[in-house]
Amino acid sequence: METGMERILVTGGAGYIGTHLVRQLLSQGHFVRVLDNGTFGLSGLRPFYGLNRFEMQKGDIQITAHLRKSISTIDKIIHLAGIVGNPACSFDKDFCHEVNVVATRRIFDEAARGNVKNIVFASSCSVYGYGDDIFTEDSRLNPFDYYSETKVKGEAIAQAYKDDLVVTLCRFSTVFGAFTENAI
Repeated sequence: METGMERILVTGGAGYIGTHLVRQLLSQGHFVRVLDNGTFGLSGLRPFYGLNRFEMQKGDIQITAHLRKSISTIDKIIHLAGIVGNPACSFDKDFCHEVNVVATRRIFDEAARGNVKNIVFASSCSVYGYGDDIFTEDSRLNPFDYYSETKVKGEAIAQAYKDDLVVTLCRFSTVFGAFTENAI
C-alpha cells in the first residue's frame, strides 16, 4: 500500500452522494471499496471499474458475511447505505428498521471487531424536526416521522461506539447537483 493511502469502505457508494464521494476519495489517492446492493443501479461507479485503487463488492449491509468481507483490510468506513426518506420508510417500517437501525448496529459491531479506526455515519437534518430556528449540532432532536426516528436511533448507535472508534455524524440536508441519475 502506498504511503498515506487510506483504505476506505463506502457503504451505499453507488448512490448520489456515494458516487461523488468515491470520485473525490480516488482523486486524493485513497483505495476505495464500495459495498452496495445495486437497488438503484451501479452505473455511477462505472468510470472507476478497472482502477487498481477501486473495488466494487455487490452485497447487502444486512448480511454479516458481506460486511466482514468488505471491512477486512479497511481503515475507515463511510456509512451512507440506508433507506432514504419517509415515504420509503413508512411503506415498510420493518424493512426500514432492519436496514437503517439493525444493519447500522451490525456495521459498527464489525468495525469495532476489525481494524477500523474511523467511521462516518450519514444521518439527516430531519432529526431536528420542524422549526423556525437555525439548527446547530447542539439543537434538540425532534424526529417527526419514521425515517427521522431511524436516523436518531442510528446516531445513538454511533455515539455508543465513540470510545472504540473515531465517530463522525453528518446530518445531511437536501442534496442536489449534477448527475442526479442516482439522486437520493
